[in-house]
Amino acid sequence: MNIRRATTKDIADISALMTRSAKEFIINEFSAEGRKVFLNLIRKNVIRDYMETGFVYHVAEIDDRIVGVIGMKNNNHLYHLFVDSLHHGRGIAGSLWQYVMKKIVEKQDVKEFIVNSSNYAIGMYEAFGFVQTEPMQEKNGVLYNPMVLRLAEKNT
Repeated sequence: MNIRRATTKDIADISALMTRSAKEFIINEFSAEGRKVFLNLIRKNVIRDYMETGFVYHVAEIDDRIVGVIGMKNNNHLYHLFVDSLHHGRGIAGSLWQYVMKKIVEKQDVKEFIVNSSNYAIGMYEAFGFVQTEPMQEKNGVLYNPMVLRLAEKNT
């Protein structure tokens, strides 16, 4: 598996992976409005806008095929993390997270990371060390669980 920074050439594959995963694992419990809102937020043009406004995406590839993607906002908000269902349970999400977190922590004094987890992914984020900070929330029909990972203070 290779992990690399995503480029604009990857946008169509990233959007397709997110859309497949969302339809299979996330949006089935959303309202009709929530499904529409969520799917609109992972369209190609929106991913391009995210990249152009400072979001940083990395992809995991196997045999030159994107099988996972992680997107960070402001270097502390884990905004997207999706793995192709055929590759679940192989540690790809964890590898993406560890890779990106290490890169950020090496360059910045980050005290915590946040994520708004789907119900499907709560267990994975808990395994990464995140804890839920509030009960499940709903906005425009989209359900999410606010979570945080607080980093230990660095000894100086």
